[in-house]
Amino acid sequence: KNVNHSIIEVAELILQSRRGIIVAGNLRLSNNDANEADSLTSIISHFATVAGMPILAGVQSGALRRERPVIPFAEHLLKHPSISKGLRPDFILQLGSPLISTEISK
Repeated sequence: KNVNHSIIEVAELILQSRRGIIVAGNLRLSNNDANEADSLTSIISHFATVAGMPILAGVQSGALRRERPVIPFAEHLLKHPSISKGLRPDFILQLGSPLISTEISK
C-alpha cells in the first residue's frame, strides 16, 4: 500500500511539473541483453516525450543517448555557466545509477 501511495505522489509531481527533467545514468542491464536494453530505452524515451521532459543523459547512459528527447553527453553542455545557471527544473527524475558528472549532479 505504501508503494502505491508513493507512485501516486510521483505521478502527481510529474503532472504538476512545468520544468521537469529526466537525468539518466548507467542503464545497462546486468544480463547485457540488447533487446531488453533497446526496449528499456524506448520506454524511457516515450515516457519523456509524453511527459514533455528532456532527458539529460550522462556518459554512461549507453543506448539511451541515441533516443529522443535526449541531450546526449549533457555534462559537457552544462559546463557553460549560462546554461547551468538557467536550468532551474522544478522536478528531477533520476534513472539508472548515480551520475559521474558533477555538472549534472548539481
